[in-house]
Amino acid sequence: MITTDQSAPEADRTSSRPDLTFSTLPGTLTDDEPAGRTLHPGVAVGVAAAVLVAGGWLAVALLTTHDEVAAGTVAVLAEPQTAADKLESEDVERLVVDPASTRLLVRTDQGAHYVARSLSGELCLVRVPDGEVPTASCVPDRVGADTTLGDPGAGQVRLVADGGPVPAADEGWVAAGPNVWVRS
Repeated sequence: MITTDQSAPEADRTSSRPDLTFSTLPGTLTDDEPAGRTLHPGVAVGVAAAVLVAGGWLAVALLTTHDEVAAGTVAVLAEPQTAADKLESEDVERLVVDPASTRLLVRTDQGAHYVARSLSGELCLVRVPDGEVPTASCVPDRVGADTTLGDPGAGQVRLVADGGPVPAADEGWVAAGPNVWVRS
């Protein structure tokens, strides 16, 4: 019920509108209640439930290791690292990849090519040419991600994560193993 406050003299009113109070609605203020807001119990329960659900999703995201999420994009990342998969320490120092994540994909005339994850979790294709500085190309680690190293006509290697398009054979791409293609 809406009531009009008629107790204040006309001269004390600053506008021509009467003061309104909502005295019959639960959780609302009236003139004799202290200033401040009260919250309806149903709203409080709803807010608490939303906070708990959001907190649960955050906990799952934080407790899920990056390895569990990223390893699915390129199958070889889920396999244990072997001696052939490891980079030399001087090569690791020049790159921004997690040394424990490197896996050898293919050797070409341009050097050894590895898949790895960057220190920030990106999917990387790493080339380590004999006697030269290694290079890496990294992309967000997601289904279908792909990246290429090399120059057209001088030899290229392409990494395509699971779910990505197969590079076209009519463009010269040849499968060199799971998730990896080469082109002269």
